[in-house]
Amino acid sequence: MELMLLRFVFAGVVMAPVLWRIGLGGLRLRTCFLLGLAAGPGYTALTYTGLSFAPATHGSALTAGMLPLFTILLGAAVGITKVTPVRVVGLSFMVLATFFFFLDGVEPSRGQAWIGDLLLLGGPLMWAIYTVRVQQLGVDALRATSIVSVFGLILYLPIYMIFGDAQRLLDAGAGTLAVQGIFHGWIVVVGSLTLFTYAVRSLGGAITTLATATVPGITAVAAAILLNEAFTTTSLMGVTLDATGLVCVAIAMMRAAQVTADVEESPSIPTTGFASQPAIAMDKC
Repeated sequence: MELMLLRFVFAGVVMAPVLWRIGLGGLRLRTCFLLGLAAGPGYTALTYTGLSFAPATHGSALTAGMLPLFTILLGAAVGITKVTPVRVVGLSFMVLATFFFFLDGVEPSRGQAWIGDLLLLGGPLMWAIYTVRVQQLGVDALRATSIVSVFGLILYLPIYMIFGDAQRLLDAGAGTLAVQGIFHGWIVVVGSLTLFTYAVRSLGGAITTLATATVPGITAVAAAILLNEAFTTTSLMGVTLDATGLVCVAIAMMRAAQVTADVEESPSIPTTGFASQPAIAMDKC
């Protein structure tokens, strides 16, 4: 809980003046609280707690691997993402991969890993809600980051005051607190979230979340080498199926991007004189 506090205090304090200057951009307070919860305490609490039960292999595959799945499904539900047959195949592989991870989690040698798996599924769902909502509303990167930082702090601070242990902060020392706060608050929250949100607005949520495709495999190998987390047959199947699903989704995106490029290069069709109406940007892949 202390790490989460540092995360939101450092991010919230540095971004509060920015939010005061640029404003909410016409967003309702409930929308700001939703964004702050989804990309703030909601995602962080579910992921951190899940990793305390499940191995790192499960964590990487379920958070990074399921993020495209939830983003595509939510995007399709609100009409900003198209679902093609190839993409359906990829999503099916991702769902099957989740099933194998749960099988691995209920093995006696894994202890309570299945609890962590359930929590880890909540993390990418929260982040997908943020991703789709930001794309749907067209919130710019700096404003979105400011909202998450400030409203995330507002939401989490009362929780820490009730359940946290301030003595642990005093025992850690000022130097350690500063290093952890700068890294998790300024680099991870402010820096990474700003870049991620900019990518969502430029490329779309589905394409941006697909950038996490390499995370499960890399983490699985690193966990085996650094943490001595042995592969089981079911966990290996989960990673493989997850990677296969991501490849299928990537193929669908490449095909859609080519179709879009071909359309843009074709001669323009004369209009009838009616002004075109603005529309929400849609992931065409």
